[in-house]
Amino acid sequence: MSLIVAACAATLAVAVHTDLKARRIPNVLVACSAITALAFHALAGTPVGVPLAGLVVGGLLLIGPFALGGMGGGDVKLLAALGAWLGTTSVIAVFAYSAVAGALLALGVALVRRRRVDPARPFRDLATLLATGEAGRANAEPTAHTLPYAVALAAGFTAWLALGDLW
Repeated sequence: MSLIVAACAATLAVAVHTDLKARRIPNVLVACSAITALAFHALAGTPVGVPLAGLVVGGLLLIGPFALGGMGGGDVKLLAALGAWLGTTSVIAVFAYSAVAGALLALGVALVRRRRVDPARPFRDLATLLATGEAGRANAEPTAHTLPYAVALAAGFTAWLALGDLW
């Protein structure tokens, strides 16, 4: 398990760095991580469905926020790559811990910037998506108002290491 943890930590370290610096997570990073995870598990004798299920579940967990414009595609692909390493149960736990970390990060940033948090915005974005078929903010350029979600994913991964799976 320590090699898996090291691979996830390395992937997250690079993702956090690039997300903080350029608000992007390189496709080559997440693709190489996911492919390496699949190869690792194949060599370890893990049934191929286990890392593939983790990859799919990891990606699906963030597809809704991505569709609403709440995060970039790199965040989705990063959690999918982590899922390939960790499997479904653990990637769900990392997702849950990351959601808490992301909420705290957003609240902290809002307090520092002294901006009013608009809890209705995701619902308006969903209504726009359903009414027009357009994702609204999904294609918007990153601004100073975006959050580097790789930081929340790294915090969620760290919490998972400390606390374990949720059940």
